[in-house]
Amino acid sequence: MKRDMELVRRILLALEEQESITGTNPTIDGYSDEQIAYHAYLIEQAGLANGSVVAQMESVCPEAIVTSLTWNGHEFLDLARNETSWRKAVTGLQKKTGSIAFGALKACLTEIAKEAAKAIAGHIAS
Repeated sequence: MKRDMELVRRILLALEEQESITGTNPTIDGYSDEQIAYHAYLIEQAGLANGSVVAQMESVCPEAIVTSLTWNGHEFLDLARNETSWRKAVTGLQKKTGSIAFGALKACLTEIAKEAAKAIAGHIAS
């Protein structure tokens, strides 16, 4: 199964919205439970969320249930939350590299945030 960074983002956003730990992965329209569980596994492995790996005999991929964001998960989500910034980073990476590597995506989102911070700082200074 291929990694889908859009699904990763949507799972992180759903986790942030949870009022309490549910013990189940969020439901995301357009994605199967297996896709969500696999991406939950990737999210947990990347240190973006706390969770538990769940082993099922019929599973074709590793799966997990994620329960809460980590500090790094919140940091990444703060960079990725804005739809315009997200689209700019994803589209730019896909055009230039043909893929979306996590480190490159985070670097692009960080640069976009830095540009915004510089613009705000310039506005405050004047």
